[in-house]
Amino acid sequence: MKHATHAQHILYLAVIPWYRQECVNVLAGRMGDSLRVFASEYGLDPTVRTGIDSGNYTLVSRRGILADRILFQAIPLEVFRTKGSVVVDLNPRSFSAWAVLLYRRFTGKRILVWGHLHPRRGAGTKTAAVRRAMRRIASGAILYGYDSVTAARSELPNQPVWVAANAIYKRTAMHSTGLNQTRNTMIYVGRLEMSKNVDQLILGYRDSELWRVNVRLGIVGEGSLRKQVQEQAEEFGLSDSVDFYGQVNDEAELAKIYGQAIFSLSPGYVGLSATQSLGFGVPMVYARDAPHAPEVELRRLGFMQEYEPTTADGLAAAMKVAYAKYISIPESTTDRIAVTTASFYSAEIMSDGIISGLLNNAVEYGTDGWPIGKNQE
Repeated sequence: MKHATHAQHILYLAVIPWYRQECVNVLAGRMGDSLRVFASEYGLDPTVRTGIDSGNYTLVSRRGILADRILFQAIPLEVFRTKGSVVVDLNPRSFSAWAVLLYRRFTGKRILVWGHLHPRRGAGTKTAAVRRAMRRIASGAILYGYDSVTAARSELPNQPVWVAANAIYKRTAMHSTGLNQTRNTMIYVGRLEMSKNVDQLILGYRDSELWRVNVRLGIVGEGSLRKQVQEQAEEFGLSDSVDFYGQVNDEAELAKIYGQAIFSLSPGYVGLSATQSLGFGVPMVYARDAPHAPEVELRRLGFMQEYEPTTADGLAAAMKVAYAKYISIPESTTDRIAVTTASFYSAEIMSDGIISGLLNNAVEYGTDGWPIGKNQE
C-alpha cells in the first residue's frame, strides 16, 4: 500500500500500533493500490507507537503543541485532493484531523471519522460533545464497538455508522491453545500502570490463597510499576509462584501462555486484553466499575465474570470464585469461546468494517447495534 501513486481511498491516522498488523494485512490484500495509509511515529502518547511493517504505510512527521496536548501532523496533498474516501481519527485533540475534516466537508469530498464514540469518562463529558461535533461534520463514522452503534444513532440519527471491532488476530489464529496441557495459571496481560490497578494483583493473589493449591500468577507486560509489583511478590514470599514474562507480542508465545491459563484478570479497565483472552478461549475476570473501553461488550458472549468492589479484597474473592467455576471446563468449551469471539472480533471482521465505510456499503446492525443474523451465544 505504501507505494501506490494514485490511491482512491486514504487512511490518515495519528498512530497504527503493532496490534493492527493483521488488520492492515487484510486491508492490503483486499484493496491493494486503491488504499493508501499515512501515520506518524506516535500520536499524543509516546508509549503507543506505530509498529506495523514499514511497507504498509507512509510515515508523516508530527509535532506536539501545548506540551503534547494538541497533535499536528504533516498533511500530504493527496489527503485533500483524492476523490475517494478519507478516514481521520475521531480525536478532538488532533489539529490535523480537524483541518482535513473541515476542508473535505466544505469542498464536498467524502470524509469519515474513526475511533471511540465517547471518551472513557463517558458521554456527558466536554470532549464527548466535541466528538459529536466532529461526527456532524463527517460523512459517517467508523466505531470500535457494536454497543456504540445504538448511542451513535441516538445522537445523530441520519449519519451512517460502521463497526471496525477492535481486533488483533486473524480468525484462523483464534482458537483454544490448551489442548493436552494442564492449566494451572491465572494471567494478567497489559501495561503495568496505575490506571490498570496492577498494584492489586499480588495482594489479591496472596489473599486468595490459590498459591496453596499450586495455581500460579502470570504477568505479561511492561510499565512503570513492574519493579513495585515484583517487590510485592518478594515481600509476601510469592516470587516462586509468580511469573513475569515482560512484553510479549509474538502470537505463538502468547498462545503458549494463554494455553496454561485457567482465566485472565483485568483489575483495571478492560480493553484489548478481553479480545485477546477470549480469542484464545480463556475466560476473563474483570472489575465492574472501571472506566472500560468498548471491548467490554464481549461480556455479551459469556465467560467474562465481573466483580466488585475494585479492591484487592474484591479481586481475591473473584479469583476464588473463578477458579472454582473454570478449573473444570472442557477444552471443547474453551474452543467455542474462541470461535464465537472470532465471529465478531477478528482482523477480517475489523477490515470488513473499514472497507464498508470507505466504499459506503451499508451494513445491517440490529436495534442493539450488533450484526443481524449472528448468534451472540
